[in-house]
Amino acid sequence: MMTKKVLIVIGSLSLTHKKHLPGSKVDGINWQNYFLSATGGGFYKYEIKILENPSFIELFSEINSNVAEYSIVIFSGHGFFSVQLRQTVLQINDQETFPSSYLLNGSSRQLIVIDSCQNLDRKQSSNFIGDAAPYLDFPNDLMPYQARTLLDENLRQGPPGTAMIFSSSVGHSSWSTPNGSNFSNAILTSARNWASHFEPNCILTISGAHDFSIKHLKKNAKQIQRPEILRSNNRVNFPFAVRYSIEIAQFLFANDYYTPGSCFIDPSNISDFL
Repeated sequence: MMTKKVLIVIGSLSLTHKKHLPGSKVDGINWQNYFLSATGGGFYKYEIKILENPSFIELFSEINSNVAEYSIVIFSGHGFFSVQLRQTVLQINDQETFPSSYLLNGSSRQLIVIDSCQNLDRKQSSNFIGDAAPYLDFPNDLMPYQARTLLDENLRQGPPGTAMIFSSSVGHSSWSTPNGSNFSNAILTSARNWASHFEPNCILTISGAHDFSIKHLKKNAKQIQRPEILRSNNRVNFPFAVRYSIEIAQFLFANDYYTPGSCFIDPSNISDFL
């Protein structure tokens, strides 16, 4: 079994802070529910940890304890792009910030998702918009253990490396609601909708999920927001979501047997499930 760890960091700030972001806490719950679901890979509860408004030392220590064969870090909160540091900086509590490069921990495969503004040097606003949907659920015809098998096998087939998904491009805002951010809702809802269709392929990669989130935001959000993805090399394309598919019906899980390689398919031909 491949070792996997998920760290979800909620930068909601205190209730009395003028930039308190209640939607970040909703994002944290939605991301946790996603990873626990078959759609998100059927992670075990002990593989997922949530930190809310951590101190710099606490977060730094936890990042370095999060080393695994596949490590995921999710951040939802305020942020800005530092021209001096040439990177995104995260507001992790009322007083402290955290450079995004510090989220890297040397895991052989690491996915980092940053749902925050990337306005230049703290010139961001709270960027609240109207109410969104309540907590998301992720129905799937796969059992969690089957989803874990698919995720692990496809991770092993792909090359090691790092991918970082940002909810907005440098110099631009991300938008949030009291019930979650636009981006987290977009990428998770797109994955949920994709998983609900019985189609040939059973793997949605991070590139496909990123593309879906762009389309979802363009179609459903009034504010302009374009997510970006950076990868250590172009071959890095981790599985993001799994589903029961025609391939599985024909080739997989006969007596719990899995055929490696049969499901790793480029998502470019996937229909637009928005």
